[in-house]
Amino acid sequence: MISSLSLTHFRNHDQCEFSFSEKGAVFVGKNGTGKTSLLEAMSFLAHGKSFRSPDFLQHDAEYCLVTLETQKEKLEFRFEKRRKKSVFLRNEIPKKLVSFFQEKEFFTVLFTPEDIFLPFAAPQDRRRFLSRLLFPLDTELFEMARRAEQILKRRNALLRLISEEKATEEELDFFDETFAEASNFITQARQDFFQKFSETFSEKYQLISGTEEECCLSFFPNCKEDLLSLLKKNRRRDILLGATQHGAHRDDFSFSLRGHPLKEAGSRGEVRSAILALKMVEREYIFQKREIEPILLLDDVFSELDKDRQKHLLGFLQGMQCFLTTTEVGMDLDIPIVTL
Repeated sequence: MISSLSLTHFRNHDQCEFSFSEKGAVFVGKNGTGKTSLLEAMSFLAHGKSFRSPDFLQHDAEYCLVTLETQKEKLEFRFEKRRKKSVFLRNEIPKKLVSFFQEKEFFTVLFTPEDIFLPFAAPQDRRRFLSRLLFPLDTELFEMARRAEQILKRRNALLRLISEEKATEEELDFFDETFAEASNFITQARQDFFQKFSETFSEKYQLISGTEEECCLSFFPNCKEDLLSLLKKNRRRDILLGATQHGAHRDDFSFSLRGHPLKEAGSRGEVRSAILALKMVEREYIFQKREIEPILLLDDVFSELDKDRQKHLLGFLQGMQCFLTTTEVGMDLDIPIVTL
């Protein structure tokens, strides 16, 4: 639970400090008052980077500081313009980023209006969502993903050398074997996630939407056969294209509503409900992996939700610490309101 947050020279917040109850807060204000920046600062200490542009340092400021306290720890981020140096601290002790993430007990689940484009986005954007969710919570998976990325780059470079007759096809043997091993590991982890949480996603959607309509998640692994054999069989095509055509870097997933693609069959309110359901699944996944309740950060969440869906969402949020932003309060909220 977040008990306090303070910002110095972060975005348009020159100096501010907030204290919070176990219910969280609703930040209310006009556009440009810094509501989203407060959620960004919280998310920054959970993920180590901004979900917005990297220009978070206030104009003409020499440094910025974000300090967040929970019941268990104090987390800080400092950035110095002159040295171009970022430092993360846990309980006032500087930490390397990997150690910071391994030791901290603070997690967030973030919803932004941009998330509703996920069903319409390119496959790499959906894979990026999976990476942000799965990799930080599984050290072995994170290391395997980094390994796969490095091997893929080297294999693709070798493919181009072969096409230029500067290398031989036999040199692919090592990269095929090591990439297949890492790629299979990643795809299996993704497969396990969807098998475990697809039904939960449907249940969350029905709770948020207040309907019994079937909304589903489906995972589409790029390779359903032996990847190593497939890589060897398609070498000539890969050489011609100068890129590896099969592997975890081509996995994808999709949403469906009433048996049809959500991006075609869903209204904006239904799409938003589906993304919120996905965020609730994300919350459950984090809790199961780390036994820590993540904090909900919901930016402009009520937009395009009708009153019934707003009511169902608020009911669903009972008992959770959450932080929301809105330009105006049009309903009864059992969450403290902070006007900016």
